[in-house]
Amino acid sequence: MAITSTYAFTVTNTGGNAQRSATITTSLTDASAIELATTVAVSTSNTYSWAIDVSQVKHLYVETSSALTLLVNDDGTPDVTLTLSSAAPIVWTSGMGTACPLGSVDATSVKFTNGSSTVTADLYFFCVVDPA
Repeated sequence: MAITSTYAFTVTNTGGNAQRSATITTSLTDASAIELATTVAVSTSNTYSWAIDVSQVKHLYVETSSALTLLVNDDGTPDVTLTLSSAAPIVWTSGMGTACPLGSVDATSVKFTNGSSTVTADLYFFCVVDPA
C-alpha cells in the first residue's frame, strides 16, 4: 500500500522574533500502517498483539489525552517502557537520526496502562512499517 506522511515542525523563540521550520515528507510504496483510536478506561490496561519489525518502522505517532504507560513485549519484564503525557505526543520518523522509541527488539505486543483511578484516556497510535 502506498503511504505518504508529512511532518511539519516549527520552533519559535518567544523572547525574540526568530522562527524556524522544517517539513519532512516521505512516500512509501510497500508500506503498511497500524492505526488505533480508542480509550483506556481508569485503572486498566489494553494489550494489542501486533507483529512489528522495529527495524522497518518508518513513522510513529502516539498521542493521549492523559497520562498512560506504553509497554512493549510485557511478559513481566517489558523490553521498552514509555511514559506518555497529554502535553507531549511522540512524533518520530526514521529520518530524524534517533532510535525508534519502540526499541530495538521486534514487538509482538504493545500494552497501554492507565494508572489513574479517575480519568479515562483517549489514545491515538499510528505506526508505519515499510520493508523496503
